[in-house]
Amino acid sequence: RPIDRYTTIDKFSSFYGIDLFDIDAKFCIWHPGSCYRETPAYYNNHPLRYKIYKHFYLLDTYRLSPQQENDWPLHNYQYYNFNYKKYIDDFKSKLDKKPWTILHIPSNSNTKGTSIISEAITNLKLDSTKFNFKTLTHLPYSEVIKEKNNSLFYIDQVNNWGGYGAAAVESFFRSNLVFCSTHHLSEALYKLTGEYEVPLVGLDLDTSSITKTLSHYINLSESELLSIAEGIGCWIESKYNHNNIINHFKFLLNE
Repeated sequence: RPIDRYTTIDKFSSFYGIDLFDIDAKFCIWHPGSCYRETPAYYNNHPLRYKIYKHFYLLDTYRLSPQQENDWPLHNYQYYNFNYKKYIDDFKSKLDKKPWTILHIPSNSNTKGTSIISEAITNLKLDSTKFNFKTLTHLPYSEVIKEKNNSLFYIDQVNNWGGYGAAAVESFFRSNLVFCSTHHLSEALYKLTGEYEVPLVGLDLDTSSITKTLSHYINLSESELLSIAEGIGCWIESKYNHNNIINHFKFLLNE
């Protein structure tokens, strides 16, 4: 059913007995991934859209927006006190522990491409003395974090969403080299950073290509992997630094 109002704003207006759009306020809307992906045209053509100061999007959904001046993607922020030295020390410690664990913990096996990932892993014919592949589901969050603290490689998702979310972020925070579909990130990343760099390894949707990419990275030398981790760590530190996050939101809100 078509809706020509913003329900939440109307409810607060009714509660306070005033029209919130009549006050001097900057309203910002966060468009959740699943809802926005399914019906972007509805949100993009909302009759009151012009009254919203800023519209925020996931990295992979920004491309679906009108990409006007008030449309902005956001990094997937988490409350985590990133420390570059600890990140590198933990990565080095993981390199010393054999076999190396390749981890996949899908929240939904169908949407995360688990069958494709498993097929690619099978194609690798992994040496069990060097690698240990684990697919885990329905774990308590504390166990998920424990597993990520012990794994070296994390495969997030392979799907047409083409972006990364919370699972990938908490994985690279915990010194994992992360693999994920990334083909819908370019517009958002350039808008945010002026560059196209991402803190993970992009995967195509084709099984043979995924197999080739995984094979290349997991068979790199320890020094090559460490060099990649150092680059990713610098990227994380620059984009997730507390001061940078605060300054970015000040910029977005023009304050």
